Formats: sequence, structure tokens, C-alpha cells
Amino acid sequence: MKDTLVKDAAAVGLTVGEFIAAVEEDWASLGVPYPGHLPAAWRTGRLMFTVTLPVTGWWVALDAPESIAAVRAELGDRLALFGVTDLDLTVLYGGNRRATVDIADWVRSGVLDDGTRPHGIVYRSRHAGGDVHACWLRAVDAGTSVTAEPVTADAGAPITAADPDLRATATRYGLSVH
Repeated sequence: MKDTLVKDAAAVGLTVGEFIAAVEEDWASLGVPYPGHLPAAWRTGRLMFTVTLPVTGWWVALDAPESIAAVRAELGDRLALFGVTDLDLTVLYGGNRRATVDIADWVRSGVLDDGTRPHGIVYRSRHAGGDVHACWLRAVDAGTSVTAEPVTADAGAPITAADPDLRATATRYGLSVH
């Protein structure tokens, strides 16, 4: 990224490092989050929830070869309209939101071999941090109370700057936590 700033820095008579520092100082004075920094407002505006997944029922493993083949067979022509010519993990983990939303919508509308509907989809994190579960709130969508959902969450707890998971993630990605 720093190479892309050479012309801008030179135009104002600064080195790239000085230019980045000046932008960060300006953004900090305006209260704008800037790259590499996680402002306190991000933490204080959010809570950490413990989610309990259902012990019965199914999740569609979207990145399993069988799932990819089924999506390719069923949605291949439609995905081609969004520029997807070959469905693979790069599409599932990529930024083509139109394709990923279409795939998820198709899975959500499906009925599994045992006659049930899936709770949602599960796939490996593209950041190699474990599994990601995306669940559908079918009861809420039907106008029923959230308490009827098979996925539950607690009331949430504040995210502190000293949270060990937050610190480990910040270290991994070179972020400063404020």
C-alpha cells in the first residue's frame, strides 16, 4: 500500500512515512478510525456474546466438495451472470457478495434429504481462524419471537482492551487497540 502513496507524499513534500503519520494524526483529531488502529469506540459500541448452537439438526458445510458440486449444478448458469465461471473456494471466500448471497439464499430455501431445513451454513474462516457459522433466524422471519429460535445467545458482555482474544487477534494482524 505504501507504494501507492509515493506520488501523494511527494506532491506535499513529505516522505511516505511522514505522509502516513500526518494522515493518521489528522484522522485521530477528527475521531476517524484509521488503518491499523482499533478505537475504543469500536469496543464500547459492541458486546461479546456467547452463542449456543442447536444440538440437533444440520448445518450445510458449504465448502465441502459435495456442496460445491450441488451449488455448481444448480446455480452455475445464474452465477455466470455475476462473473462466476468456475465455482470453487475462492468464490465462496471471495468478495463477490452477489454470488455468495445468492448461494446462501438457495441453500436457505432448500430441504435436506431427511426432510428438515438446515439451521444455516458452516465453512472455514478465510483467515484460518476456525469455523464460521451463519444461521438463519427462521422463527423471527416468520414473525415469531426470537425465543423460538434454536440458536440462542446470552445478554452479552463488554469487550475490554485487555481481552486476551482481542489482544491475540490485534497482535496477529498488527493492530493497535485503544
